[in-house]
Amino acid sequence: MLRSAPISRSWFGANSPALLGVALAVSFGACGAPDDGPADAAEGADVAAVTNVGNWADQDTNGVGTHRIDGDGVNVRGDEPSQVRFVASAGEQLALTYRTKEFQGKTYYEGYFKGAPHDGERGWVAGDFLAYSALVVCNGNDVSVRTGASLETVVGTVDAGTKAFVVSGTVRNTGTNRYFEVSAGGLKGFVATAFLCRSGGGGNSAQQLLASHNSGHIRLQDYGTSSDPLSNIQDAAAGQPADMSCGGCTSVTLKPALLNALVALAQANTYVVTSIAGGIHSSTSYHYQGRAADFGTVNGVFISGDTAASRAFMQACKNLGAVEVLGPSNDVNHQDHIHCAW
Repeated sequence: MLRSAPISRSWFGANSPALLGVALAVSFGACGAPDDGPADAAEGADVAAVTNVGNWADQDTNGVGTHRIDGDGVNVRGDEPSQVRFVASAGEQLALTYRTKEFQGKTYYEGYFKGAPHDGERGWVAGDFLAYSALVVCNGNDVSVRTGASLETVVGTVDAGTKAFVVSGTVRNTGTNRYFEVSAGGLKGFVATAFLCRSGGGGNSAQQLLASHNSGHIRLQDYGTSSDPLSNIQDAAAGQPADMSCGGCTSVTLKPALLNALVALAQANTYVVTSIAGGIHSSTSYHYQGRAADFGTVNGVFISGDTAASRAFMQACKNLGAVEVLGPSNDVNHQDHIHCAW
C-alpha cells in the first residue's frame, strides 16, 4: 500500500523545443468525426493571425495533463492550415503551446507530439478532435475566483471538486501566486494554480478524490488497514492496484468507471465511503472486482432506513450508469448504507 499519491508533472520528449509549454486542460466542446483533410479548406478562406497567448515553460501547472487525439485519421496541419503535414491516430498525445488559429469556423491549436510515432513533431489540430481532462478545484474550499487588473476583486468562491475549464492562455503572476483564467462553478475569473488539479480517468480521478478528501468535501474512511477506502484510493492515485480483504485475495485495479462516477457524485454531493475493495462481501461481489463502493453517509445524513435523501442518491448512481444499486428502499441487507457498482 502506498500512503502518498503525488500528482505527476507533465514531461516532454527530448526532441521538444525549449519553448514547449506545459499543457493545460481546456473544454473544446463535443468531439465529432475525424477531420477530413484539405477538402474542408474552402478556397480563399481567411486565416486569422496567430494569437500567441502565452508560453507555459517554467510555469508550475500542478500536474495538469496533456491532450490526446480523439479519433483516427485526424489531420495535423502546418502553419498554413490548408497544408496537412501528417495524420495522427487516436490516443496520440499533444502538449499545447497555446498558440491558436481560426480557420473555417474552427479553432486550431498548436502543439508538440509526445511519444511514437510522431514524438517531437509540431503541428496544428482542430480543437474538435482533442480530448481533454478538465481541471478541478482542489486543496481547499471557498477558493477565490478573482478579476480586475490586480486581481483585487473577488467575484465569488468555489469548493473542492468543482470542475474548472481554462478559458484563455492568460497567466498572471503576483510574486507569490500564479493564476490561470478559468470558468468554474458558473464564475469566470482567475484562480491560483495551487488550487487547481487535473482530473479525468484512472489515476487522475483518484488524485481528484484524494484532493476532495483532504479538503473535507468527501471522506474516505481510514481504518488503519491496507484495504480501507482511503488506502484503496491512495493506491489507485499512485497507479497501483488496491488491496482487498477477502480470503485468498491480494489486490485489484479499481476500474475507471467507478473512479469517474465517484468524482461525478462529488460534484453535487458530499459523502462518506465506507468500503471499496476491502470489507466483507460475497465472493462474487463487485467490490472484489474493483467496481463498487459503499456509502454510509450522504450529504451529512447517516443512511438509516428508506428516506427521500437515500433514494435521491441511489438515483444519482443510476443516472451515472451504475449496473447495481442497493439501499434501504430495495434491499433488506442495505438498511444502513448504499451500495453502487459500475
